[in-house]
Amino acid sequence: MKQNNSPDRFVILCQNRTGSYLLVDLLGQFSDIMCHGEVFKPNAIELAGWVKGVVAMTIEEREKYPITYVNRLYRATPKKISGFKMFASHNNIARQYVLESRNITKIILTRSHIDTYISNQRARITGEWVNRIAQGRRKKDDSDLKIPFLPEVFEVHRQKAIEIQQEYAACETFTKQSFIRIAYEEVAQLEPVRLLARKLGSTAEPESLVPTLKKQITKPLEEIVENFDEMQRYLAKTAG
Repeated sequence: MKQNNSPDRFVILCQNRTGSYLLVDLLGQFSDIMCHGEVFKPNAIELAGWVKGVVAMTIEEREKYPITYVNRLYRATPKKISGFKMFASHNNIARQYVLESRNITKIILTRSHIDTYISNQRARITGEWVNRIAQGRRKKDDSDLKIPFLPEVFEVHRQKAIEIQQEYAACETFTKQSFIRIAYEEVAQLEPVRLLARKLGSTAEPESLVPTLKKQITKPLEEIVENFDEMQRYLAKTAG
């Protein structure tokens, strides 16, 4: 059970390809935590069926009354520490609400700009955004797939990510809050997820944390990126 003096609401602030599904999966394995997925997905509500029934709002109602939706979602599991993941592109009213609320713990999930770029490009090419262990082998062998590094596309991707992080930092200063930060590499190590769960107030002790998701990129970037040397030169030139 959660501690009486601990926050019981949280949100995972993330971008595409930062390992958010893995973090949601692992936090959900703590018996006193309910971690939902992308609840503000543009054309869907990513919730378990029974939670949808409790919240009882359509996509249209969610977009029209986003704060009501968020509060109903949190109240759906009053005996658990409850949270969900949110992208910067999601409903702006709801996003500002959770950012400014002192009663909602903010977790910022990060990953290197180049890794998220390559992962995103790969997902767009293959159409495979999540790879669950239960799914078994991929339908199509893409082991030899090469991803092109496009400087202009990467720069837009990087600048957008930097602006989002600057917004979070400004919000922390303005609202006098301290957001929790966790990196993609830490989530993969599992033990930092246990520490994160403690910060959220969890007292549960899973026997083991077993990911139900598989990494989609298992090779080093030099074996994946079509023009790896060009990418290295560009990154070295623009590092400052």
